[in-house]
Amino acid sequence: MNRINVFIIALVSFSLFFTNCKKPPEEVPPDVTAPVIKFPNNDTLYLELGDKSGALKGVTALDDVDGTLTSSIKITNDPDFNSVGYIQIEYTVSDAAKNVATKTRDVVVKSGKLAGNYEVKAGFNEEGGSFLPEFIIEVSEQNNSELSVKNFHRFDGDNPVWRGGWTITLVGGGNKKLKIVELEKLKNPISTDGEYKLTGEIMFDIVNGEYQLVSMLYTLSPMLSGYGQVEEEYIATCKKKQ
Repeated sequence: MNRINVFIIALVSFSLFFTNCKKPPEEVPPDVTAPVIKFPNNDTLYLELGDKSGALKGVTALDDVDGTLTSSIKITNDPDFNSVGYIQIEYTVSDAAKNVATKTRDVVVKSGKLAGNYEVKAGFNEEGGSFLPEFIIEVSEQNNSELSVKNFHRFDGDNPVWRGGWTITLVGGGNKKLKIVELEKLKNPISTDGEYKLTGEIMFDIVNGEYQLVSMLYTLSPMLSGYGQVEEEYIATCKKKQ
């Protein structure tokens, strides 16, 4: 055996020896930590009617292995973005190891898109005929999720004149409804003997791409001279003035 062959055999043996002496690869521990979902602040989120995309604005997710997972966040409950008032949104995200994070947030859907002036035609049937009053209501937002409604009786042509009427506060009732929850003390525009009691609800919908009040179902209970307390149920249509 010549020197070259001896050298080659020695080199191969040396390489095999050190190869076998290498440490085995370390086992990577399993990923058992869920991502972390963060909201931009701890305050209640306020959204406009129908603004589903706004619910994800500023919400982030970070995982200790996979890094940023913000684009994978999903809303996993079924919040009603067409309902005025408080709703709760559930956010969920998972990492590559299928660790799941879920976090909820309180949200207020605002009523401002419903503000404006509306022409209202109301009617009820009674023995001897029908009574069809026309009036204008002035609707304004207050406290984000409430609406204040002022009633102007139309006595002077197109110029609404305050004649007592009513001012009410509305809150969300779900399913595109607003409930009457508070009534200011009012003088009866027909008689000065008493005040109105008012109960009922107002419905809204999307009309020509815009949220608007569309109808009202309510009961007035005025105190009338010679009659006492009476109940009058009205069905009304609403049309927003442009």
